[in-house]
Amino acid sequence: MRIDKYLWCIRYYKTRSIATDAVKKHHVRINGKIVKPSKDVFGGEKITVRKNQINYEIEVLGVPDNRVGAKLVDQYRKDCTPKEAFANQELLKLAKDHYRRKGDGRPTKKDRRDINDYLETDEEAE
Repeated sequence: MRIDKYLWCIRYYKTRSIATDAVKKHHVRINGKIVKPSKDVFGGEKITVRKNQINYEIEVLGVPDNRVGAKLVDQYRKDCTPKEAFANQELLKLAKDHYRRKGDGRPTKKDRRDINDYLETDEEAE
């Protein structure tokens, strides 16, 4: 089965065209190698999928005939993604909460105190 169809069948992408685009943009690797959407997938291969700034690591257990239900996905793949990848995603979300967009105006007193506290902790660490 083609890699783009496999990723669509095991529900990593909502449509097959989105899966094809992801493979074309080199977000998908099989055994560490960049592949084309037409590359065939076989059991036992390791697939790395970069999606939402997380590198998902999948081991192919089997190849389904068609798109499978969400409850049956685990029969065809084993998720080997390290827990640190999800922890990094949480840190990224927290960083975005404190990000100040350009044009939001001057910092408030609370913002200024938070900035000063952050800068003071960095200087103490050095």
